[in-house]
Amino acid sequence: MPYVRTRLNIDDITLASLMLTFGIGATISMQLTGYLARLLGVKRLIFIATVGMYLSMTLTSLSAITLNLAFIYVFLWGVFLGCAEISNNIHATHIEQQVRKLLLPGFHAWYNIGCIISVIIYPILLSFRFSTGFVSTLVAITGLLLLAYITKDIINTHGQKDEVGTSKTEDLKDTKLSYKVLTLQGILLAGIICFIMDLCEGMIYDWGGVYLMEKCSCAIALSSVGYLCFQVSVAIMRVFGSSLVAKLGNFKTLSIGAFVSFLCLVTAAVSDNFYVIVISFALLGFSSANALPIIISIVARRSGGNKARAISIVGTLGYSGILAGPALLGGVASVFNLSAIFYTVAVLVVLMMFIIPHVAGKKEC
Repeated sequence: MPYVRTRLNIDDITLASLMLTFGIGATISMQLTGYLARLLGVKRLIFIATVGMYLSMTLTSLSAITLNLAFIYVFLWGVFLGCAEISNNIHATHIEQQVRKLLLPGFHAWYNIGCIISVIIYPILLSFRFSTGFVSTLVAITGLLLLAYITKDIINTHGQKDEVGTSKTEDLKDTKLSYKVLTLQGILLAGIICFIMDLCEGMIYDWGGVYLMEKCSCAIALSSVGYLCFQVSVAIMRVFGSSLVAKLGNFKTLSIGAFVSFLCLVTAAVSDNFYVIVISFALLGFSSANALPIIISIVARRSGGNKARAISIVGTLGYSGILAGPALLGGVASVFNLSAIFYTVAVLVVLMMFIIPHVAGKKEC
């Protein structure tokens, strides 16, 4: 997006409109993916969405782009990305239920690893004066080659309960996997947890750098350190997430994570020391990392017959935390100050602590 802004010489409002267009596309497709998965299966969806995502990303980065085309390409980019996210989660939970083991944190870790690699690769390649279109094409080719390699191993699940291969009675024999079917209210509560945790990520991504510069008077070159530390800690924790949940269980992992997240947010709000705030960001990454994969896994297991629809609902609510949340926090900052956004999210995390037992109660997960 920064390169699109520079090339088209657009103002902040137009850039925000482009980002909103991206989010609208993703939100619409996330809601539709549950239905499409039931109709077509996720193997086709993952293939189509990944190809479309790389194509629209590459088109957006071309030097010949116009503003009208930018809106079209960005919207399609959001559509395909949203579809890919939900399809991959449906596929991952299907594998989980086949092997009867929590795997989603490890799968999600690769998302963060990809983000970290892209943050490193793009600036390096652009420093050699390659065009953004060339760099995006190179990344797209690499991604499509990986897609071609793994496509044969993707299971074409339709996100329905009867595909797992085990009966409901067999599921209930394992106390760790025993459950009561979530109602729509329970699914929405799960979505609220995802919203709050994704809001933490969106806040660090959109406001972390600005906060460090204003609160600590750090150089702009250091402003992204906080987000990088956050992403690295999320990736590390998700790699070990399955082992952690195996020892503590879903309820304790989520509750302890929420409490530590609260402490990190308050510490970042009251401190004006660069190192203390960056460490708080990193610890926030550790504490919040496994909430989203755990909740999606629980929802898939407890959604009854149509887990594809349930994952679509939870995924959409979660993604709105990244999309709309930071904009709402910007309103809080404009009325009060930047520290207030951390206090606001800390209060929401406290609210989340009261929701967790209704989604991941000790006897149910």
